[in-house]
Amino acid sequence: MSEAGVTRYCLGTGQPPCDGCQMEANWNMLNQLPAALRTALQAPAQRINATACRLSGRPWYVAPPAAHKPG
Repeated sequence: MSEAGVTRYCLGTGQPPCDGCQMEANWNMLNQLPAALRTALQAPAQRINATACRLSGRPWYVAPPAAHKPG
């Protein structure tokens, strides 16, 4: 989640092409919240279709934050 909140999320597949994607992590984080808070954060966010993403060459894939840190 960024300072702006969750702007996109994906239900993911849990399979290697999606495993570790920040979009799937966003969904997992949202899913841990109480329903009222989850729906409030989820409503303005864009849901990424996992199948469309995989078939399009994963244009919405975002590496996990730990992968962005230098050495």
